[in-house]
Amino acid sequence: MDFTFTEEQLALQDTLTRFIDKDYTFEQRRKNLAANQHMSQGTWAAFAELGILALPFAEEDGGLQGTPLDTYLVMRSLAKGLILEPYISTVVLSGTFLQQHATAQQRSVLIAAIADGSARFAFAHYDVQSRYQESRIHTQLSTRRATGY
Repeated sequence: MDFTFTEEQLALQDTLTRFIDKDYTFEQRRKNLAANQHMSQGTWAAFAELGILALPFAEEDGGLQGTPLDTYLVMRSLAKGLILEPYISTVVLSGTFLQQHATAQQRSVLIAAIADGSARFAFAHYDVQSRYQESRIHTQLSTRRATGY
């Protein structure tokens, strides 16, 4: 397997590094946390504009057909900024789950919403109160907007 980065991958990594250095400084992150703002809508919209929310998904689902190596480069770049935004829970965990288990119709709606930045997801895969026994799950879905699913 070849792990040599392409010019496009290096350009993406450079773009994200510049974004983190300029627009997501540690001081700005500290201010957000002090204000109990655990994510920035502006930053999430910027991620959508940069294409990193759509990167790992198939084109037919509204994605950019990226590779796991592309996702690795994004996560490596975002880790340097200690981002607060739910990239891993939304794009990596929930997005991967949707890719593998959702119907084509569900993917066309939900993955497209991840890709354009209008949706964020938490991957609720266990319930601490049930002592991790799937038959005793008590967690319920709560949404701010109906998705139809």
